[in-house]
Amino acid sequence: MSSHIFNNTKEVSWNVIIGVVIAFVATSLFNQFVLARHKVFFNVHGITYGLIHPVLLYTLIALAIVCFIIFGWARLKPRDVGCLTTALKPALMFLFGFWIVAQGCIALILLFRTETLEWNIAWGQGWPAVIGLFIAYLFGTAIYEEIAFRGFMLPQLYLKFGGSTANQTRKHLVYAILASQIVFSLVHLPVLIYDKLSFGIIVARLGACLFLGIIMALIYIRTSNLFLVVGIHALIDTKTGLFNGIEDWMEPGVYTLLMIILLIVWPIFRIRNPWIAESKVC
Repeated sequence: MSSHIFNNTKEVSWNVIIGVVIAFVATSLFNQFVLARHKVFFNVHGITYGLIHPVLLYTLIALAIVCFIIFGWARLKPRDVGCLTTALKPALMFLFGFWIVAQGCIALILLFRTETLEWNIAWGQGWPAVIGLFIAYLFGTAIYEEIAFRGFMLPQLYLKFGGSTANQTRKHLVYAILASQIVFSLVHLPVLIYDKLSFGIIVARLGACLFLGIIMALIYIRTSNLFLVVGIHALIDTKTGLFNGIEDWMEPGVYTLLMIILLIVWPIFRIRNPWIAESKVC
């Protein structure tokens, strides 16, 4: 499987890669156990009726630090980590359709199980909070993690393992995907340990992070569109369901199944590769 994402970046030093990992862990711990614990920015959440969530503000601070390492220290450009303006429009259009299909699947599951459908009252009574949480994860957590571990880490480890434009073998791809997503999973470990979760829950959550990370890495390679992966990531992390009675597993489960289907059927959509569109603009 060849992909344009490996052809359009320059290799950085191991120090930069390690710096991104350290910065991710450090800012995650700081956000969780300093800012969140002391309820910093919580007043903004109340003033805006939930439209501006503290998670967004916490993550933007962390994103700024990681971007300083990637774009300042390593002197990469946004396009080197998959941030292409030509990818925005197709990503937004596809994401909306993806969400609609997911809601349809959830509706069918609920009809099969309960034979009734009830609209989610959160959309009517507290829609700013629903939208605010989605915005927080879309422009905060999702884009932060996707830039760090799919946009940056994945192609960098591909190059470190000997891959190149002319030498895209399955071995290089497998090594890069597994290594980058194992790192993505393990960087969540300090927070899980600090939360004093049981060993079984920690293992399960790390396994879920690894599995979803691999799927999202494959989608990025398949579609060459990082913003599309950012949007799906945000949907998985937030509850935007239209119906009541949705169990905790249902939305992420449906999204995961649709992601796997997307990997298989993507070629039939005939959506222009954003890297090719970018090169024509340039």
